[in-house]
Amino acid sequence: MADRPIIALAGAGGDLGGRIARALAACGADVRALVRPGLKDEERARIEALGVTPVSADPADVNDMARAVTGAACVVSALNGLRDVMIGRQGVLLDAAVKADVPRFIPSDYAADFTRTPRGRNRNFDLRREFMARVDAAPIRATSILNGAFLDMLGAEMPIIQPRIHRVLYWHDADQILDFTSKDDVAAYAAAATLDDTAPRILRIAGDSVSARDIATTMSSVTGERYRPLWAGTLGSLGMVIRLAKLVGPQPDAAFPPWQGMQYMRDQFSGRVRLVDLDSGRYELERLSHETAHSPEFLAPNPKGAVPTMTTKTSGDRPFVLTESLAVLLYIAAQNPAARLGATEGDALEQARMNEVMAELVSEVHKAFVPAFVPDRFVIEESAQDGARARPPLSWSRRRSGASTAIWRAATGSCSIGVRSPMPISMSCRGGWRTPRRRCPPIPMSRGISRSSRLMRGCSVRFRKST
Repeated sequence: MADRPIIALAGAGGDLGGRIARALAACGADVRALVRPGLKDEERARIEALGVTPVSADPADVNDMARAVTGAACVVSALNGLRDVMIGRQGVLLDAAVKADVPRFIPSDYAADFTRTPRGRNRNFDLRREFMARVDAAPIRATSILNGAFLDMLGAEMPIIQPRIHRVLYWHDADQILDFTSKDDVAAYAAAATLDDTAPRILRIAGDSVSARDIATTMSSVTGERYRPLWAGTLGSLGMVIRLAKLVGPQPDAAFPPWQGMQYMRDQFSGRVRLVDLDSGRYELERLSHETAHSPEFLAPNPKGAVPTMTTKTSGDRPFVLTESLAVLLYIAAQNPAARLGATEGDALEQARMNEVMAELVSEVHKAFVPAFVPDRFVIEESAQDGARARPPLSWSRRRSGASTAIWRAATGSCSIGVRSPMPISMSCRGGWRTPRRRCPPIPMSRGISRSSRLMRGCSVRFRKST
């Protein structure tokens, strides 16, 4: 499509960068993933599988980078590291964008509100503040996205939830509000902001804003075991621990040593980096409702009136439609064998095993959740179907920050859900990827804009600009 906006993205090989790449591609952007020359074939295939095009450029050469970003509507940075990356490589990227006359730039500022912290309290915040001053001095329009802490960090990086003792640690005040946003939501919002030419200099978002006491209440609700806040000390005592940790294990070349995580927690519990005047509602969710799914436009390619619906074209430029998730997944895997999304090409036994597992998931596991997602199908009286359809597809706690116990346990693999295949099956949860029967630490789900990352049958979501 000639009208697809060209976006140049640095850092697509990283965790957040890969999510942003996928979100931009889903929005229809033509994404150039800036990669180092000589990238290994396996890494190139992994990046291509995100739906983007790898473009080689020397990260230390402004002219080479300018060539790679020429014609882009926006350059997006998802780089992460220390001074050599956040100031050095990102500085080259900024200079290249200016040299190539790219109109917009989004720096890698995804964090809490570091504009309110004093110099010297948080190393990573200092680097972002220094680069922000450099961006503001450049002749280019920039947008920084501040999202609080990543919800996904409520684990090893921010271990305030202690399942063994059923406590949630806090410093100073158990009612201090903390801002969290999941990485998927940050990526989706960043994609929307990238395609928004009217985006302001700073956008502040939070998927959920909760206190340690709120987290304890949520943990009690989703686990069925009582959790309580546990005072871990004052902010001053936390500062002493930070200084001691830096003395004992300085790790100056590590992007996230233990003391760096403590600096983040100190800033969060001090309230200094609390996000105010949120822009979370700037891009609202456009849901594929029951009525939309049964509109003539949607029913034309898919008379079933359900998702997924994948449309493409044959070699003869004729429309080609797939409407079953299993067929869609197999088709996508077959388009790029090097990405190893499916079984090894030519291995009949591995292909058969994969088909067996996917068939069991589709025919046995999925149907167990259908009543939760489309309850109106199980209501006999037509007059009651609208009421059933209007109910939320899952049961949320009073703060909407945790799933019901039954759904949670099934999602996290803490109980068997009837899959008896000899092949391990991965399941996604907010704590990472786990296999069945292995308990992962329950983590409160983010709300608000975070609903974009929940997959629900019969409901497709995407960001669009609010009017």
